[in-house]
Amino acid sequence: MCITIVAMTAIAYIYTQEGFVIGADGRQLAVEMGTPCLESDSVTKISFFYAGNVHGAYAWTGPTRFQWGASVFDLKEASLNVAFDLKEMAFDSLEDFTTQFGLSVHEEFKLWLNSTGAGFGDLSNPEMAKAILVGYESGKPAVTAVYFPIENGEWINPSLGKVPELNHALTVLTGHEAAFKEMAANGQIRDCSTLSEGKNLIFDYISACASVPFMGHNTIGGHIHIAAITPADSGWMILPPFGE
Repeated sequence: MCITIVAMTAIAYIYTQEGFVIGADGRQLAVEMGTPCLESDSVTKISFFYAGNVHGAYAWTGPTRFQWGASVFDLKEASLNVAFDLKEMAFDSLEDFTTQFGLSVHEEFKLWLNSTGAGFGDLSNPEMAKAILVGYESGKPAVTAVYFPIENGEWINPSLGKVPELNHALTVLTGHEAAFKEMAANGQIRDCSTLSEGKNLIFDYISACASVPFMGHNTIGGHIHIAAITPADSGWMILPPFGE
């Protein structure tokens, strides 16, 4: 089994009075013979969803791409198809949308596992992969998470996970703890009241993470993708690679 690792990435979001801001770096690594190697610096780790009275954006953490022989399954790609199909359904609750989103992605994954016979040995991890969704339900802000656990090599049904209380502070999903602590010590981690302030803070955090090597490798970097979600709409921007 070849697994593309995106666990060491930088993803964070913040809720402001104007809406949500969520951002991620664009670097994706694979592991070959135990050594990380660069696959891309422009991977989009944030995607949008619209379905009835819910809309917003989501991001994946953990391994998302699995290869068995010549066959590949990508949770991110599968989730794009699922989100597109769910547009035709009417949801009033982000939690209900997230539940159906998780079950539909899991169903696609199981079909691939059964058709390829892909195996994971006795691997167990209650949070092998996770999707975080931020957005609005009938005009009200909401955050949800869905976990994709593996138990003794068997991918079991996804479940909703706990999320931090909604406030105006930066919420880090993945990244470098050292970078966060240094920013906090310098007074850079602060509550934000506008989308612009949130965008700048997330950009600074991801940029700080990109300057910290992990096990001798710059695992975070590339383009920085930042999405803004308001009660009325969603939009996003791609910023230049860190350092340019």
